[in-house]
Amino acid sequence: MLNRAAYKVAVWCFHYKIPTRWVGPIGLRIGRKGLTTHKDVNDAFKNGSHWDPGPGFPKDLFLQMVKKHLGDIQASRL
Repeated sequence: MLNRAAYKVAVWCFHYKIPTRWVGPIGLRIGRKGLTTHKDVNDAFKNGSHWDPGPGFPKDLFLQMVKKHLGDIQASRL
């Protein structure tokens, strides 16, 4: 499931030119672009009802997977 989600995120990053980096609450408040979580959005703007993913979500592994898939997608477009 994590791999499939990473692939879908990579497709969105490619299509919408989203940088493949994590953006936390401070980065969100200053307008940085990238990947984030509902929790970080809520921490940044204090107006949401979603708090996922939980603290055990492997952000670093997920980001590595997204970057790998993005590289594969970019290579297939050449």
